[in-house]
Amino acid sequence: MAGPGRGLYTLREGEISRVIALGPAVPKEYEQTVASGDLLGGITEATNGAILHLSDGVPAVRAVRPGRPASGQGVTGDWIAITLAMPPPLPARPIARFFRVGPGLR
Repeated sequence: MAGPGRGLYTLREGEISRVIALGPAVPKEYEQTVASGDLLGGITEATNGAILHLSDGVPAVRAVRPGRPASGQGVTGDWIAITLAMPPPLPARPIARFFRVGPGLR
């Protein structure tokens, strides 16, 4: 059966109706059902990250600064990190703006 594209369609003939699915017999998400870190290996190394299996336990999540390791082992087990972007430093301002300088004070 041909249709305008993949998806679910309702067919009606009189009082009878059926829902059919058009698309591949084996969708992409079912082609490889065993988890693997092979595709993410390069970016994981470049970002100091790690690939961990949840079957080994759920890792703790930490926040780290850019350039710091984004994974490791702690006392309570494995951890992974979210790298926080650091805001630019505030511009330097003369201290006189924050304090009033009066007679006898230097």
